Amino acid sequence: MMADSVAQCPQVYLVSDGTGITAETLARSLFTQFPDVDPAWHRLPFVQTPGRLAAVFARVEAGPQPALVVATLANADLRADLRQSPVPVIDVFGEQVERLENLLGATAQSVSGRAHGMGDVSRYDRRIEALNYTLAHDDGLAVQDLSVADVVLLGASRSGKTPTSLYLAMNYGLFAANYPLVPEDLRQGDIPHMPEGLRGLGGRLVGLTITPQRLAQIREGRRPDSRYASLAQCRAECAAIQEFLDSWQIPHLDVTELSIEEIATRVRDCMDPAAAFEQCLPGRHCFIRSSALAPTERVAARLCSLPTPHLPRLVTEQNRVERVRATGSASPSLGIPPGLPENGRG
Repeated sequence: MMADSVAQCPQVYLVSDGTGITAETLARSLFTQFPDVDPAWHRLPFVQTPGRLAAVFARVEAGPQPALVVATLANADLRADLRQSPVPVIDVFGEQVERLENLLGATAQSVSGRAHGMGDVSRYDRRIEALNYTLAHDDGLAVQDLSVADVVLLGASRSGKTPTSLYLAMNYGLFAANYPLVPEDLRQGDIPHMPEGLRGLGGRLVGLTITPQRLAQIREGRRPDSRYASLAQCRAECAAIQEFLDSWQIPHLDVTELSIEEIATRVRDCMDPAAAFEQCLPGRHCFIRSSALAPTERVAARLCSLPTPHLPRLVTEQNRVERVRATGSASPSLGIPPGLPENGRG
């Protein structure tokens, strides 16, 4: 019985000459395919000398078994030393770097820390700007400045808007704002009402929908036994939001069973019609989009989320210029609207 429990709990050592993020991401992805195995994770970043790598091997050998090393070492000499490991090794860079060298006819530079260091400074700065903008435009804040956004997420409270916005900013450098849809604000008479702050944003609006049952479950954890978390309230909100999105032909995604990473990826692809078409294959979660969107809106949507970091920046800078012309003032650095604290809260 003891042997079985040990076998189900291998020691996984994540060895990197950088942050170790790549090694951990890959290793955790691999182990999702073994749901009955519960590894013990050991993060060992910034292993940049032979002496430090030898100390890692000594620790691995002295520790519980079985064990595995997952290594992301850019330095070729350190990768060669992986042969001295007392346990099996998954060398993430090894064969792949050699294959790329053969394919490209070039020699890898073997520089550590490039994947998650500052690297391209302009791209890094773009991500920081995007993160600050997203924090300042969370939950309907600073609606007068939404013309700067690359994408504005719409949905009920607790439908995943904020974490998805932050993920888009941190990982893709997108200026992502989010706006809570409240049924009382969405109707004037019999016609679904477009809130003033969202008008004129065209293809940058994206809706997140969720089933009332799942929304009630999430809200119950936040405010137990409240009207806010009641199934009746959630049903009313979801119905009103669905009617609003349909009436204004806003593309939207059912996020009920999606992780934040999956939502962010689909939101990004939604802004590119060609990519969105490929996602709408049988068995996949896909956006419901209106074919009535104007061609200019489709072009704007496509530009707002192309993976190249420079194109969204061009769109953003153009929006800033337009705002300066209209208001006579520009936002301070990092995209924070005038008069708003840097933490995004008044």
